[in-house]
Amino acid sequence: MTFNVKNKARLTLSGGHNWQTHQWFDSRGSLIITPNEAVSWNLSSAWSIEERLYRDLINSLTVSPTDFFSTKFSSVSDLNNGDLKSGTVIYDLALLKGQRNQWRFRVGQTYDPATDEFKVRDIMVVKDLHCWELSYRYSELNKEYSLTFSLKAMPDDPIGMSSGRGFYIESFDKLEKEITGLKNDGGSLGRD
Repeated sequence: MTFNVKNKARLTLSGGHNWQTHQWFDSRGSLIITPNEAVSWNLSSAWSIEERLYRDLINSLTVSPTDFFSTKFSSVSDLNNGDLKSGTVIYDLALLKGQRNQWRFRVGQTYDPATDEFKVRDIMVVKDLHCWELSYRYSELNKEYSLTFSLKAMPDDPIGMSSGRGFYIESFDKLEKEITGLKNDGGSLGRD
């Protein structure tokens, strides 16, 4: 069943029984609340009739008070014992949005259950260079940094330098993997 309140809220409930296996499906519920364009909140969980346990509560909240700043919070909680299992917060700030010299800053935090606190894990700075984009990324989790140039027309084929990979050209790496795959599969390249 789905209940809608205009375009502001939607509650969905589902469940059932499999008559062939004589097992109950989880009773699921999800709630999406969007009071305006700046806020979106999503909650979902379930109750296992067979196991008599709650499933994890998945919580996601996005707040965009302006067109140049947004925050997204996500978490997974165990409803049976009340523990927070995982969580992330991403802050996204765009300076000079819509102009040629745009800068974008993104900071990501992750919940660390051992210390029971959110720690900064990723930092990314992106500079708009007209047809190109320059990005710097640092990952605390991987202890790795990368500096990447990408042509906006081909964002999936950047040229970069990474502490984990060294210098790379993504399109060359993809081509090398395809050639290696062909050789391993017995395919032929060029004339026999």
